[in-house]
Amino acid sequence: MPSSQLKRAERAIQTIRDHAEIRPETADALQEIVDVIRIIESRLSALEGKGHLRPSAEMDLPNRR
Repeated sequence: MPSSQLKRAERAIQTIRDHAEIRPETADALQEIVDVIRIIESRLSALEGKGHLRPSAEMDLPNRR
């Protein structure tokens, strides 16, 4: 999900809060969902940057072929 979409979602949540359109607990839950999406995306990006490592390489073990 592009960063711009997450920012737009956060602005929408803030507008909802400002206008008291929903209960504060619901707005908090929506914000938590956006935060979790950010975390997942950053971790996914980190994994994609690593490429595919052998399990022995990930654990810093000698190659056992």
